[in-house]
Amino acid sequence: FDATGAVSAAMTKQPAPFSIEALAPVTAVSVDFAAMLEQVQTHPAINALYIRLLSGAFIRNEQREAMLLTCNAEERYLWLAEHEPQLLEQVPQFHIASYIGVDPVSLSRIKRKLSSG
Repeated sequence: FDATGAVSAAMTKQPAPFSIEALAPVTAVSVDFAAMLEQVQTHPAINALYIRLLSGAFIRNEQREAMLLTCNAEERYLWLAEHEPQLLEQVPQFHIASYIGVDPVSLSRIKRKLSSG
């Protein structure tokens, strides 16, 4: 299980700069961030969960940022296929293209090239 959301907005008590839309069915749990922070102080199990969730989100975001900054379009698609293959089957292609920083036509060319080679 993973956490998602505008953590920086929750931490700074500012409005979130984006919204999140589920593109497939999910089971979601909403947690009041301020209330959770209060519990983190006195409950070791909640503190451990908090650290695990934030660490996981940080690692995923850092890996994606590194991929976007250091890889070409084909490498970004291959990275996604290796690290999040379920997305390729569950998410519309125009969203996949946006996620890896290319337009849908470029994504189609990349997929065609990889399937023929």
